[in-house]
Amino acid sequence: IEELRGGQSIPVQLLDHVSRSLPDLLWLTSMTQTDSQVTLVGSSRTLMALSDFVGNLGGGSVLRRPIEIVDSQVQEGKGSGANATPDLIQFTVRAQLNRPEPKPEEAPAGRGRPARPARGRQGAPR
Repeated sequence: IEELRGGQSIPVQLLDHVSRSLPDLLWLTSMTQTDSQVTLVGSSRTLMALSDFVGNLGGGSVLRRPIEIVDSQVQEGKGSGANATPDLIQFTVRAQLNRPEPKPEEAPAGRGRPARPARGRQGAPR
């Protein structure tokens, strides 16, 4: 039961950490978790924002390092002048959850040596 309760906080911590790691000019389009692997897919306007994001993700205790950019592609902007759209960098980042180690269970009370007989007063003969 304690392990299940402890595991409930992992998604909350993960979402909080990822949201705090997002720099300006970068947004996520999907986030999936399979076992301990987390995959983040998104877009960025600059390589610096993507680099900052990966660095920020690695700065906490929720995800294990290294955090990998497994795919990135530049989608060229369209149009010209005031109607031009900027280039976008589409990326996929993968990381492993840093799950806390389960606490070793306390050893059950074992049987020790047998107790010594009680030393009480010896009654006077009657």
